[in-house]
Amino acid sequence: MSFSLKIHKDFGSFQLNVDISSSGTLALLGPSGSGKSLTLKCIAGIIKPDSGYIEVNGRVLFDSEKRINLPPQERNVGYMFQSYALFPNMNVYQNIALGYKEKDKEIKKQKVVDMINLFQLEKVSNLYPKQISGGEAQRTALARILIGNPEMILLDEPFSALDEHLRTKLELEMKQILSTYQGDVVLVTHNRDEAYLLSGNTCIISHGENVVIDKTKELFKNPRYLSAAIISGCKNIYPIEVIDEHNIFITDFNKKLTLKQKVDSDISYIGIRAHALKEDNKTFIYPINIKDIEEEPFEYLIRFKYEGQKEDSEDIYYRTRKDKKITNITQLGFDEEDILLLKDK
Repeated sequence: MSFSLKIHKDFGSFQLNVDISSSGTLALLGPSGSGKSLTLKCIAGIIKPDSGYIEVNGRVLFDSEKRINLPPQERNVGYMFQSYALFPNMNVYQNIALGYKEKDKEIKKQKVVDMINLFQLEKVSNLYPKQISGGEAQRTALARILIGNPEMILLDEPFSALDEHLRTKLELEMKQILSTYQGDVVLVTHNRDEAYLLSGNTCIISHGENVVIDKTKELFKNPRYLSAAIISGCKNIYPIEVIDEHNIFITDFNKKLTLKQKVDSDISYIGIRAHALKEDNKTFIYPINIKDIEEEPFEYLIRFKYEGQKEDSEDIYYRTRKDKKITNITQLGFDEEDILLLKDK
């Protein structure tokens, strides 16, 4: 299974230009207003792009040059909205049954019962949406999609309205469900933890364009671009000057680093994740001045500056477990493999 799209849509003050090819489960990760949900609506046929194409498993859903634009009901794509869009005047059984299009009543009844059992909705099958929990509503919406055997599932921020405890539970349930699904899945989210947990691939979208697409774990390990590093949660990002292929100068730190790896001339920033800093590092380590210590439920978040760092530059963030002594930290460093070399995009 695979899909690809290359589309342009002019919304006046906002331009959508995305070029994506993937298979399996893909997360569209980016801030609010970046174009993630608009991309999903274009795939579903809710929005018509101005130009380009959309293809799923070799089947063309949209092609501006060939004048192909299949209506939503012919795309065989299951779309789950943030609100789940269950019909309030129908019970769980009836909502799920809506997704099955075959006319044979006995076969349809058995298919619905199978879905109810699969999603563990037996006890609520006769209840209405307002009578069931958020998790049961989500499972009902997914069952309604899957009973139609779609080639692709589109999930538009399915956990955004849930509290932290319920979100974690449902994310794990969703992961289990998606592991048995054979088609492609596109998940829209602005939550990096959701993307990391649920998707094999991640595409960073910013200002209407896809910045980078890669295997999820590789992208978090090496985001390659400034916007991707920010969205993936890197707190420590600073401009650099490339001296030559192996030497960089961190302007704000007033420090030169010599690296074993080759540094491309278009590298503009260095990133270091807050968890990557070390107290006993032997490669790059410098004295620090602690500015503030914030106590979180399970960690300390320490803000500091290196000695000699510009006062008007951003503080550096360091996260450490609560079982560590933090009162006697006088220096912090990082290894070369912890350095993110970032292009300006």
